Amino acid sequence: MAYVLKALESYPPNRVTFFMPQQVQALRYDEGRLVEGYLLRAAQRSDIFAHILIWHLQDEQYGPELGKDVASAKNSSFQALLSVVRPRLVDGFTPKTLDLYNREFHFVGQVASISSILLPLLLEP
Repeated sequence: MAYVLKALESYPPNRVTFFMPQQVQALRYDEGRLVEGYLLRAAQRSDIFAHILIWHLQDEQYGPELGKDVASAKNSSFQALLSVVRPRLVDGFTPKTLDLYNREFHFVGQVASISSILLPLLLEP
């Protein structure tokens, strides 16, 4: 794993965002916390990388896919790690990046809340 991460470090973070799903999944097996360290360092070098990483982490926090073992020890430790990595990312943001992050997630929250308003209207006869 160390060799793979060293190879990834040789590229700008924006060039390796295509592999973000695999990088986030690698956190499941990251006992040495090498992947976590790489992701945090890359996020400090690129706001775009950090942004994409946060969306992938948030996606993983909503739980396992259908048919996966929800109660496995590996999954519970992965979920615990996700709840630690995201705040560490946000804590490393510059004031400008933090402002963008807060405005974006506030907007997305507002858009998502529209669903809870519209759903009862769709269910009415």
